[in-house]
Amino acid sequence: LQRIVAMRSCGSEVPPRAITELFKAACHAGPDGIRRMLDGLSAEVQLPLECLALLLSDCLQREDIDLARRLDRVVTDQKTRMHHSIYEPLLKLFAKSGDARACEIFQQIHQEGFDSSEGLCGSLLARCGEGQNLRFAEIIVEYLRGRSMMTLAIFKTLMKVYVCSGRYDSACDLYEQVLAAGLEPDHVMYGCLVKFAVKCGRTELSQELFKKSQGSDIQSYMCLIREAGREGNVARAIELLHQAKGKQNLVLDVSLYNCTMDACVTNNRMDQARALMAEVSERGLANIITYNTLMKGYGANGDFAGARRVIREMEDARIKPDSASYNCLMGSMVSAGNLVEAWKVLDEMDRKGVQLDHYTVSIMMKAAKKARNPRDASRALAVLDRAGGVKVCEDDVLFNTVLDACIHRQDTERLRKVLETFASSDMKPSVHTYGLLIKAFSTLRQLWRCWQLWEEMVETRELVPNSITLSCMLDALICAREVDKAVALLREWKGKVAPNTVMYSTLIKGCAAAGDADRA
Repeated sequence: LQRIVAMRSCGSEVPPRAITELFKAACHAGPDGIRRMLDGLSAEVQLPLECLALLLSDCLQREDIDLARRLDRVVTDQKTRMHHSIYEPLLKLFAKSGDARACEIFQQIHQEGFDSSEGLCGSLLARCGEGQNLRFAEIIVEYLRGRSMMTLAIFKTLMKVYVCSGRYDSACDLYEQVLAAGLEPDHVMYGCLVKFAVKCGRTELSQELFKKSQGSDIQSYMCLIREAGREGNVARAIELLHQAKGKQNLVLDVSLYNCTMDACVTNNRMDQARALMAEVSERGLANIITYNTLMKGYGANGDFAGARRVIREMEDARIKPDSASYNCLMGSMVSAGNLVEAWKVLDEMDRKGVQLDHYTVSIMMKAAKKARNPRDASRALAVLDRAGGVKVCEDDVLFNTVLDACIHRQDTERLRKVLETFASSDMKPSVHTYGLLIKAFSTLRQLWRCWQLWEEMVETRELVPNSITLSCMLDALICAREVDKAVALLREWKGKVAPNTVMYSTLIKGCAAAGDADRA
């Protein structure tokens, strides 16, 4: 690098091969090595096409979007002519990252006379799906449609893009477009479309697609059985199972039975669930999910004796109950307020060496809130101390449940530990979680931390609080006797967050506590 810089400072031409070899060695040193080389070169030293292609290929391999952006600027500043070895890696990287440059480069190369193959467009669409980059995906599809290049493979990839973005309706709409293009979905696409139609509530379409596919896919049957279960139509779920059993080209596995059994227990048809259990057991197909599903039905009905019988049946069948089995049983007991039986299940888990997981912790946090006496609450919260393998900050729902339980029981010692864990994590709280965090620090009388979280939410991350989060912040201020600041905060945000009776009640409480009856 020093010799190249010296050559250039003396007015000598630097051979392009030397620059390429230099960066080839830098690639072996990793991204930091490449960046040091780029920093060390003067703006007068141009990177040859072969060198840029090498570096961008390395960026794509490493998915290094920051370095790719820097190299893109180099290409622009040097006025390097476009070449497939330059634009293809840039397009792939920007497609996945959602960078608007993808659209600009795609349009630029076509203005300069380049064509994009179906293979490249398909690859770019797949990466758009990974990055939920709908805008660029639609530009690619517009290009392909204009050249009559929409193949079944492209439609299937576009379908995945929509699904990755949660656009199940748009994915379903592709069916008519496929037919209009003179194409016919294959059985894989039919199966996917059935599932997506079920997800977005398009029942008629899901049934039409299922008939067209001639029921050739187990997944399609499962989707329709789940849909029937959600609609409370157990007879339809059973009928679909019988249809599948009559298909000679289908190899039935236990998942289809489990799905049907779930539809039965969800709709309190334990007689049908038991009949299915007998059939599955006779065929030798029953697995742990089968037993857990049946047990869930008994638990939901408060038939804990029946649920325990299922545990014994599992053990007789030499299937070892797992944490999901015990959590299912214990969760139903806690929901019913039967903590005495829940403790027995927890003790049984300990005796049998079943590891506590985040579901166990979540159930016990709910038990802590439901507990009528402090001893039961303390016992439930103590699960936090011994569930060492559970990382509460890795699951947003679990974290909220733990915070809520500790706040509810005023367990400041455990609350501090949970907040310390949060402080050392890289968790990005949701708006709802920010509300609980503010409430937690208010419980610990740390108003300054409440303000920090509020500013991080609304200023750093530019999130809009909901009514619950704003109420939590107002309550924190009132508890700290900062009535004026609470009133000012409500005035500042009432244009974006509709005030409610909880907020005004909080302010009235604060004014009354401050002895300001007129203001209250």
